[in-house]
Amino acid sequence: NDSKLINKKIKDIMWGEKVFISEIERNGKHIIPKGNTILHLNDKLVIETTREKAGTFVEKFLEGKE
Repeated sequence: NDSKLINKKIKDIMWGEKVFISEIERNGKHIIPKGNTILHLNDKLVIETTREKAGTFVEKFLEGKE
């Protein structure tokens, strides 16, 4: 996997301004993340951000990942 996020702590990732990770779905379980939470392959993140910042987030982390 070429994701820059796998095996990194939430607090060590430069998410951008006004981006909040509210939940992680991992193996069918829902996790409320903390700064020390490490992201795993196939985690699904619930992201909260403003409409203005959403495009920047997609460009930085999601384009070409589908």
